[in-house]
Formats: sequence, C-alpha cells, structure tokens
Amino acid sequence: MGQSFLGLAPYNSWSIELNTVEKRRGHWILALLGSILIMAGSFYAMVFKTLNFNTMHGKYGLVALVFTVVNLVTGVAALYTVPLKKICIPPSLSKITHLVFGVVAFVTSAISLCYSYDKNAFKNWIGADAALGCIILTGIFTGLLCINPLYTTYKRFVTAFK
Repeated sequence: MGQSFLGLAPYNSWSIELNTVEKRRGHWILALLGSILIMAGSFYAMVFKTLNFNTMHGKYGLVALVFTVVNLVTGVAALYTVPLKKICIPPSLSKITHLVFGVVAFVTSAISLCYSYDKNAFKNWIGADAALGCIILTGIFTGLLCINPLYTTYKRFVTAFK
C-alpha cells in the first residue's frame, strides 16, 4: 500500500517518468493488490484463530481492514468522478474521502504492525532491540509516506472551500 501512495507522489523514483494517467493506473493496481492481500490475510487469520480481536494488534487490524474496504469503495468513486458528477456527487468530495480513508487505513495498519512487533514471540525471535528498531522504522516510514497524501488532502480542502 505504501507503494501505491508513492506512485502518485511527485518525488518517487519509479513513477517520476510516468504521466498522470499512468501514475493513477499504477496507484489503483497496487492499491487493489494490496487490498486483496490485506483482506485475504485478515480473513485467513479470522478463520484459523479461535480467539480474534482480543489484542491491540487484532483490534487495530480490524479497524485497518474496515477502513481498507471503505477506502476501496471510495477509491472506485474517485476513479469514476466524471460519471458520478452527473448524479450530483462532486469530484472533490469523493477524492477527499478517498484520501482521508486511505491515510486512516494506512496509519491504523502501521499501528497494528507495530503491536505485532511488540509481541513476545517476535521479540524472542529477533531480539527486543531489533523489535524496537522495527517499531521505530515503521513509525518513521509511515509518517514519511503520509506526507504527500496529507498535503494533497489539504490542497483539495482549500480548493473545495474556495
């Protein structure tokens, strides 16, 4: 999902040479693949675990899953803004909601990931210091990856209210 964010960013190395249509196509392909993997992994865990959502990792994972599904729907709405404009849904609304739900889904999934790094099984496998390093790096990369979507959301809000 981080790569789908980066596909639209103006400073990203792999998409810098792509035009806007190609960047959007890359974004939705990566976002769709990421969403499918998120949903498949979540449903796999729900089916094969006897107790679900009893830890912070599971609770944030469920929140991330819900926001991912909602973001997938708002992403389709953002992709088809021109036809939806004909039925009185302004393009700025569908794009802003997609951006907001996407950032929330991404941040909550990163929080869930950090809680998984804090589990004893992971700490015993990799070491407590390395687990802390994973948490710190996940926080840093999540913050960096959210800069462009948050800036774009801000610009769209300002444009919508003018």
